[in-house]
Amino acid sequence: MLDKSQKMLLAIIVAASIALATVMGGLWYYDNSKNAGKTEVDVRIFGNGWNITANDVVVDNATALVAVRQVGADRNFSVLTSNGTKILSINGTAYKWPYHWKYGVNGLTSNLSVSQQTIKDDDVLTFWYTDNATSTPPSGTITVKLFGNGWNMTASIGVENVTALKALMIAGDYKHFSIVTAHYVGMGDLVTAINGTVGTANHFWLFGVNGVSSSTGADATFVHAGDTLTFWFTSDFASQPPGD
Repeated sequence: MLDKSQKMLLAIIVAASIALATVMGGLWYYDNSKNAGKTEVDVRIFGNGWNITANDVVVDNATALVAVRQVGADRNFSVLTSNGTKILSINGTAYKWPYHWKYGVNGLTSNLSVSQQTIKDDDVLTFWYTDNATSTPPSGTITVKLFGNGWNMTASIGVENVTALKALMIAGDYKHFSIVTAHYVGMGDLVTAINGTVGTANHFWLFGVNGVSSSTGADATFVHAGDTLTFWFTSDFASQPPGD
């Protein structure tokens, strides 16, 4: 049997437990009611030389178009479409054939229009600017570094599984520099000039991936998101990609 003081202590504990449960229940209801009927997704956007990542984007109408427009509203950039079906421009990067905007959900390219593609909680939406109709959503960027004769340049591009030459051309389009190649039978396309720096009998352009000089041509070497692609002008065939 409990004495009077023990009964009083038990009553206080029970009352406190009920009060705590009521408060926690109220907080739980409040947190869930805030996002009631909403969808929370991550959005990745890869333009030509720029990228935007927005996590935990909360939208009312769960479509891909609403999600990317919400990111635009949050980050102060525009998203233009053709009747809500085809993306014409994101953040000023506009459709310019053959370059166009594609998008996908959870790593898979979508065949639906952005206004028809429904999304659900925890989905990852990826939008990317490309000239490849069969390209897949990039998971990150490729860093392109150039070391010329007295100059250097860096660009980050959002592409996946492209040749080193293609990555260089995309970077050139973004940074507005020229690229000249020459085709050699059995060797493929070799880069002979970048940004006005032209190869000679004694100086030439080499390239490497992730700090290692490549043993294959730029049109036969593939790079992926997360890779660092380096082109450098040198007189030493045995040299390795320079650092920063």
